[in-house]
Amino acid sequence: MRTNKTFYTDSNGRDFLERVRDFRKDWDLQVNQPVAGNYYPINLGIYMKDDSHELSILVDRSVGGSSIVDGQLELMVHRRLFRDDLKGIAEALNETEGDDLSDFHKPTFSGFAPSYVLPDNVALITLQELKGGTVLIWLAHLYEIGEDMDLSVTASVELKKLFPDKKISGITELNLSANQERAEMENRRLVWNVEGFRGGGEPEAKPATRGGAVDPAELVVELTPMEIRTFVLSFSSREGQ
Repeated sequence: MRTNKTFYTDSNGRDFLERVRDFRKDWDLQVNQPVAGNYYPINLGIYMKDDSHELSILVDRSVGGSSIVDGQLELMVHRRLFRDDLKGIAEALNETEGDDLSDFHKPTFSGFAPSYVLPDNVALITLQELKGGTVLIWLAHLYEIGEDMDLSVTASVELKKLFPDKKISGITELNLSANQERAEMENRRLVWNVEGFRGGGEPEAKPATRGGAVDPAELVVELTPMEIRTFVLSFSSREGQ
């Protein structure tokens, strides 16, 4: 693939940014470390394309990634230094876990109802099983206000159709860090008394729009442009399962 030094990495799982090897738009880059200077954090994926093809790689954990050579993508999965590089740890690194693929089994799973797909403006950022059989789920709206005529609107996700073989018995919304309930966080939030204009003559910002509370019976999540919402779901067995 003739990629002309160009590849794309995600920005914290939200959107993709163009990367050009040995180049920065904002300053004159002096390349001293051609490998390290072109590595970027990969939380969701990395891809490259030319006039006729595109190659994308999605990751299941945060890693480093780059395209050091046109037509190639690389991800830093293991560190393998057979000699101490004299940069701090005073020992060699030879991480080999997962290199033997002879017994590799690729599990497959589809949780969605067969006829259901997420709206085009929504991404499922995280789906993680927690202790006790609960599930952590992150849903994100991918578009800003005014970015797209059709997609920069409030979207709805039907949780019942994300888990059609499960009965959702409880839902709790958390903050983005998933370490406390959203309602608890908002009750403790500082409230500032502001009159008229902000300092510097700027008008007071309008409050951000947010999706409404989730009805525990309907289980429909609303997402406004660029909103991310975090939930913990608990399940109960259906009769006969």
